Amino acid sequence: MAADYGRERVIRVLGNGVKELAAAEAGSYYTTNRSIRARRGIAVGEVITEDNIAVLRSERNLTPGLAPGYLQIVLGRRARRDIPAGAGLSWEDL
Repeated sequence: MAADYGRERVIRVLGNGVKELAAAEAGSYYTTNRSIRARRGIAVGEVITEDNIAVLRSERNLTPGLAPGYLQIVLGRRARRDIPAGAGLSWEDL
């Protein structure tokens, strides 16, 4: 391959094996990952269930919620404050 395309080009294509964000990805990385979000408005004192939250990817610049790995910890807790529909859940909400 190096004989056909040149050594430097082959090295650039193969990369160094380390996953890094491209410049175009960096600005939206934390706002487009999956997070725990309110499916509908959740009133203060309401129990968090699978009916009122979901793990979603937000394609707009919204405040990110807790990581999906915390889903089982979040379920069954009560909302400490009103959580608007579509909002990412935070520890302060629980």
